[in-house]
Amino acid sequence: MKKIIFYLPVLFACIFLLAATFGQNNSEDSVSTELKFVDEVVEKLNSEDAVEIAKFIEQLLHDREMAVKFADPTRLSADIMPVVVFIFVLLVLYIPFYFNFKKVKGRQLIITNLIEKGKEVPDELLSPTLKRTTRSDFHKAIILITLGLGIGIVILALKIENNYWTIGLIPIFIGIGYLISQMFDKRGDKI
Repeated sequence: MKKIIFYLPVLFACIFLLAATFGQNNSEDSVSTELKFVDEVVEKLNSEDAVEIAKFIEQLLHDREMAVKFADPTRLSADIMPVVVFIFVLLVLYIPFYFNFKKVKGRQLIITNLIEKGKEVPDELLSPTLKRTTRSDFHKAIILITLGLGIGIVILALKIENNYWTIGLIPIFIGIGYLISQMFDKRGDKI
């Protein structure tokens, strides 16, 4: 349960960044930089007004360049998404090791306290690997199939070219292999 609490914010951040890239207006004509004046208006302008209008047009051009440069959602997602994916992969690899380390440290603390009090240390604390249960092939299959679907859907949603979404097929087929293995193991038990 504690692991899920750490994964959820990262997952929501990824979903938020994906949602931010979709639905934004990419049109570059949102800021008008072309001002057309009627000849009558130009004749009525004095030199100070003409200078002000020229400065205003330059400012509009500059604002448009900045808006196009920094408001491009594909540029933002191209810069941020690799970092988010890298951090997510690091968290996926780091969190299990962290919790395992905490569990081992807590077990060592319990053993130390029992020794200091002069009590007998149970065998379960000295060899915790005897009690470890292995996960079934069905459990592994479900995890791998959902992982493959998740990878495929995310890559497909990012609209990356060259059909890279097919990378998600690798864990899906491994998961299907585990399902087949589970079916054969159950048949062998019944015979």
